[in-house]
Amino acid sequence: MTLDQLQLRLNDVKRERREEEERRRESNNKKKEEFKGSINQKKDSIMAAREELARQKDEERRRKKEEADAEKQRLAEVKAKSLMEHKKKEEKKAELKKVEKDKLAKEIKETEQRRMFLLQGQAQQEANAFLNLERGEERELLDRQNTKLMEEYKGQSVREGEMRILADKNKREVQKKVIFD
Repeated sequence: MTLDQLQLRLNDVKRERREEEERRRESNNKKKEEFKGSINQKKDSIMAAREELARQKDEERRRKKEEADAEKQRLAEVKAKSLMEHKKKEEKKAELKKVEKDKLAKEIKETEQRRMFLLQGQAQQEANAFLNLERGEERELLDRQNTKLMEEYKGQSVREGEMRILADKNKREVQKKVIFD
């Protein structure tokens, strides 16, 4: 082999090595880019999963807050309704009591007028004394009856309220169990 041939061969070998190095570099660069792409893709999927989880948690918090607000509003409505019903019952009882008192007063007055008319003199004085005693006894009887009725009503309204609250609480617990099951 001549010097020229060796020189050509050397140049060919150098060129082949450069080409081989260039191919390796390109291959390495390609692998790096693929690796970076897969890393970026994984990063994007992780970020998307985190964002989705954060969105779900925000949605859950919002839903729980709405449920709590709805429950507070429902309780306020039940309380207001119960209060209105209680006031109506009290007013009705007061009206009935007034009508009954007016009726009793009218009867007592009529009875008193009849007695006064029939009895005169000493009989009239005895009738007035008896009437005063009778009024006192009737007043005491009415007061005892009214006190007893008021105590019974208070006890019943408290029991009704407690039963309503317990029923609502049990209903919510059953609904929660059904939802979770």
